[in-house]
Amino acid sequence: MADQKLMPSFHITFHYQISNRSIPTEIGAWTALTSRFSLRGNSFTGTLPTEIGMLSKVKFTFDFAKNSINGALPTEIGKISLLTSGLHLYSNQLAGQLPSEIGAMTGLRSWVLLNKNSFSGNLPSELGLWSSMTLKFHIGQNS
Repeated sequence: MADQKLMPSFHITFHYQISNRSIPTEIGAWTALTSRFSLRGNSFTGTLPTEIGMLSKVKFTFDFAKNSINGALPTEIGKISLLTSGLHLYSNQLAGQLPSEIGAMTGLRSWVLLNKNSFSGNLPSELGLWSSMTLKFHIGQNS
């Protein structure tokens, strides 16, 4: 059996540490991010910009938890279709119905945390496309 060289693995976690501000639309320019993206616990206010859809290469952990983000979840969330684990939107003030476009995130296998918001209405039937989901889908403590 031939010797195999092991390739080192790495990840990038980007933390944007600015308090009491809205999330800048310029995040759409960060298209090179491929692994982890976290803006957790920064006291961000306002809505999630539609430009989040341009972060389509993120594969592990898309984290906006523990802020004060309000309004509807943008339909562009569905463009982050390579994400396999870690959609963390809990402990915000997101409201309204989950957009059907979230069903396009078919690679999601685990850790979808949408709890402690103000989501309301029925779950979109497109969530049935998440056939790989095996661990931790939490949507409790909503309207």
